[in-house]
Amino acid sequence: MTSHKTANKRREMFKSKGSNWKDVVRAQKLRRLEAARSNRIDKARKSVMQNIQLEEDLQLEQDLLGEELEQEYNHLFNEPDEVECPCPICGQELGSIDEVRPVECKTCDFYTRVGWDEFQQFMGKAHRQHLDRGCAHQAEIISLDGDLFIACEICDHLEAVL
Repeated sequence: MTSHKTANKRREMFKSKGSNWKDVVRAQKLRRLEAARSNRIDKARKSVMQNIQLEEDLQLEQDLLGEELEQEYNHLFNEPDEVECPCPICGQELGSIDEVRPVECKTCDFYTRVGWDEFQQFMGKAHRQHLDRGCAHQAEIISLDGDLFIACEICDHLEAVL
């Protein structure tokens, strides 16, 4: 802030040069307004550039995440056909299993005429049906003379698997 004495000296100086003090003040206000406007424009431009950069970073991150999800999906659902699984009866490792060939166990002669996935679905369905009968005990798979049965020792439920 300038003192009144300094302001009065400036007025007199402008008058002596033939300038109008009010015009000078208006010009100063216009310069300040133009500078403030320019600063707002610069800030807005900078903010827009930051938003564009954030959007690009977000898009890149989404692309990378999409690729990771696709790889995980491919890993989960496009696994090789052959899988090592234990025999549901004796617990020994089964040979190669896929969706076409039957499941075989060399130790206990476990053999199904359907693929492993279908067998697992059937077993889950049979267990649910067994539990629906009112018995809380989880039924087990047993083999009698080469045939498979769902058996429960508590309620004497016996059902042929295949």
